[in-house]
Amino acid sequence: MSVTHVCHSWRTLALSIPSVWSRVEFFSDVHASYCTCDACEARDDESYYRTASRTTRPAPTNLRAIPDVLSRGLQTPITLDVTSLDSQADGEMIMITFGKLLVTHKSRLTTIRISLAQELGLCDFFETFDSLPALRSLKLTYTGDEDEVSGPVSVLNEHISMPCLSRLELGPFIKFPRRDHLHLPALTHLTASFSSAPELREILDACPTLQHLEVIPFANATNLDVSTEALQEVAPLVKRLREIRLLNIRRDTLAPSLDIFAHPVVADLQINCAEMDADLLSRALEILAHVSAPVQFGFSTSGNLLVLTTANDAGHRRVLGMTIGSVDKILQRIWAVVPPPSLWFFCTTWTLWLRVCGDIGRATQLQHIVIVLPHGNAQPLPAPDVPGAHFPKLMTLALHSAPHPTDKARVPLSWIRGVVRSLALGKPLERLYLVNVQFTLDKDDALSDDERFDLSFAQSIKDMTGMPGFGGFLGP
Repeated sequence: MSVTHVCHSWRTLALSIPSVWSRVEFFSDVHASYCTCDACEARDDESYYRTASRTTRPAPTNLRAIPDVLSRGLQTPITLDVTSLDSQADGEMIMITFGKLLVTHKSRLTTIRISLAQELGLCDFFETFDSLPALRSLKLTYTGDEDEVSGPVSVLNEHISMPCLSRLELGPFIKFPRRDHLHLPALTHLTASFSSAPELREILDACPTLQHLEVIPFANATNLDVSTEALQEVAPLVKRLREIRLLNIRRDTLAPSLDIFAHPVVADLQINCAEMDADLLSRALEILAHVSAPVQFGFSTSGNLLVLTTANDAGHRRVLGMTIGSVDKILQRIWAVVPPPSLWFFCTTWTLWLRVCGDIGRATQLQHIVIVLPHGNAQPLPAPDVPGAHFPKLMTLALHSAPHPTDKARVPLSWIRGVVRSLALGKPLERLYLVNVQFTLDKDDALSDDERFDLSFAQSIKDMTGMPGFGGFLGP
């Protein structure tokens, strides 16, 4: 709305372009009772209302401006963003009133994103619509106090038709509607929670075209209620999915999560374990073996988080993220599931390469290696000796560094030469790729110019920085 207040010319131009008004942003009591921002701290002082001007006071809602925005957009599709941090009962009436303003424009609504700090008014808002015929994306998030929520927040109590909805994202505490309240014939992407296999079956039954499922746990859930009969009923529905992502899976829900989702026929399965039980480690690692050889393997860490990725050219991928105490203690368990001789492509960090190069030296089918170097200009440790290394089919080595704000990572040419020679190829490397990496010449005065510029260790050296589609297999 502020664009219309700049000057007469700007106002005339803005009012003549309906697409300017295609995004509707509605807020209600943005500065709620528990907010700690500077404006709210000032508002708590009674003198604030006697001294502050109207333009500096936090507005409780922009409801009055909504009709003008809707009418100025004419028939352009609407993207709707709703933010309500009101934890009081009057928030329910505001949401109902807002819904009634939108009813006559329901055929224009294509994207709705709602973030609420209270559950009052959410069902009432949707009950003002019998259908949302053009809606393609819906995201609902609860941002209130977790302690005030006794269970999942209901979204719909009456049936509503959404025939074009293709993406639905329900945050923690938001319960997936009952099947008789919502049928989603076009839904392909879903983010939701569930607490039992039968509940998951009802969700998948309501979404016959679903391909991508992202599961987030209910914050107050302690386990997943599964039974053998329920698993048998839900298995065919899970197997038809192409991509499954399980986020922040806790120790007590890992086993039932694997029971429900760990099917080899699923093309893409990603599991992020917030906690890892040592007794379940081997079972969790087994999902990596779902990918048939030749295997592309990603092996990286971030703090105490280990991320393992297997993939192949047939489009199958498995990603397992888990918190661990020591990588060295589980290396042999990893190689038992992903044998080095089955690897075709290997990507890891330089720190991890120093730990695993002896094992990877037996990867006789390995053709491509990507090594991620330290950030900035930190000097990596010298290349190790790899006794018994044998890479008869290795063609490509890529040295990759994260983009630097001012410069590429700089490493000595002698260090790069040592890395290639440590692979014991017995011949020059076919291709060396440098991504955000630049080599520097050796400063040893005892070396001749020929020795300083010696590039005979590789047939081809290419700078691939900024090349589209290149960057290696860096995991999720």
